[in-house]
Amino acid sequence: GYQQAMKKNVIATARPKSAGMTREEYNRQLNRGVRKSDELQSKILREIEKEGGALGMKNLKQFGEEAEIKRVLAEMNKEGKVFMHKDGDIYTHEPKK
Repeated sequence: GYQQAMKKNVIATARPKSAGMTREEYNRQLNRGVRKSDELQSKILREIEKEGGALGMKNLKQFGEEAEIKRVLAEMNKEGKVFMHKDGDIYTHEPKK
């Protein structure tokens, strides 16, 4: 508990002083990545809806680099927002077996 709290505190307050960043600039930079992920999630969900509830990776390549898309998809899968079929399709619902 204590060590984890310390790690969180260090992450929230740490900043590379040698780079001349203020705490606010550092936190703003951190949040930019979060917003980008949320934005990509929205685009993915809209595209799945547009395609009728299921699609493949080729439909999503227009939104950015494949590695970033796969990272966001894995995050969404873990949260239960999308489901991955063994053949590679991506669904917004649990696929029928």
